[in-house]
This record gives sequence, C-alpha cells and structure tokens, in this order.
Amino acid sequence: MTGKITNPAQDHPQSVSQKRLWFGFGGAGIAWVLLGCADLLTAYYFCAHSASGGRTLLFVLTFLLLITAIGAGWTGFQTFRNAAREPLTDSHAIGRQEFMGMVGMLMAISLGLGIIWLGIPAMILDFCVRAK
Repeated sequence: MTGKITNPAQDHPQSVSQKRLWFGFGGAGIAWVLLGCADLLTAYYFCAHSASGGRTLLFVLTFLLLITAIGAGWTGFQTFRNAAREPLTDSHAIGRQEFMGMVGMLMAISLGLGIIWLGIPAMILDFCVRAK
C-alpha cells in the first residue's frame, strides 16, 4: 500500500482560462502597487487640503485590495492544483500553468503580508505626520 495522496483532478489536468491564469499570477502584485499609489495620493490630498476622512478611505482601500490579493492567491492555488499531473506534495511546477499558479500563490502570500504592513501605519500614526 502506498502513502500517496491522490486528487481526482490530477488524473486529467484541466486547461485554465487566460484571465484566471493572469489574475492568479499578477493580481496580488497589482493590488500591492495600487495600495502604495493610493497611500501616497490620499496622504497628499487629505493633508494638503486639511480634509478629514483619509484614514477611513485608506482603511477601506487596504481591506478591498487585501481581499483582491487573497482572491488572486486562491485563483493561483486552484490553477496550480488543476494543472498538476502529480500529487501536490510531489509536484514541481514544470508546466507553464503549474508554474504561474505556484508563483501567483507565493506572490499573494508575500504581497498580502506587504499590504497588511503598508496599511498598519495609517491605522496607528497620525495621517498627516507621516506625509511630512
């Protein structure tokens, strides 16, 4: 008796649409860049015009872009799992879809943490002190 874990999806690897493939691969990176740009623009606008609500806006944007990164990571995982020809514990991501799914998964984990770390100062520090 072998100790291999089998997955029915691995018997017949499925093709993934190009939109799902690229969203899983680059969605977290785009979300991270957008949050960085939004952080700079909101700090500039709300501090230059002495307006209120910047902290709330940045919190909402951070939450939405974190959800986007999590969604991209899940899509990358599904791509990796569906394209794998071996059990996931033995897979090496040799094919294009497997590789893009695995990289998307890893990027979503690291950049998801980056999104959290980029959003924390807006919750703790005074909004306009960071911009000066």
